[in-house]
Amino acid sequence: MASPRKSVNEIIFPHSQYTISNAMDALRDLEDEIPKKDKLYYFAIKMFQIPVKREVFLNLDPDVRVWWLRREYAEQNPIASFSSLVATSSFPFQPYHPPPPPQAS
Repeated sequence: MASPRKSVNEIIFPHSQYTISNAMDALRDLEDEIPKKDKLYYFAIKMFQIPVKREVFLNLDPDVRVWWLRREYAEQNPIASFSSLVATSSFPFQPYHPPPPPQAS
């Protein structure tokens, strides 16, 4: 469902396909994977304010968009993203444990 309001970008560049409205429509199509109250949803909205990022998002295949948003989020929030990865069982992280020192004989 298209947004009834026009953005400034749509008014200035009426034939552009890379509008915030189009990006928001694409984001709404991902509602099963990114709920509206999810931090990634809010991050995507902020990301759409950057024209180049918005264009990349809209040019990606729909099945890659969520992955790309998660990667972008991880780059912007490395500590929070790392913590969430460590907390999931699917992350193959194993902490490093140094070997014990050799015993004297």
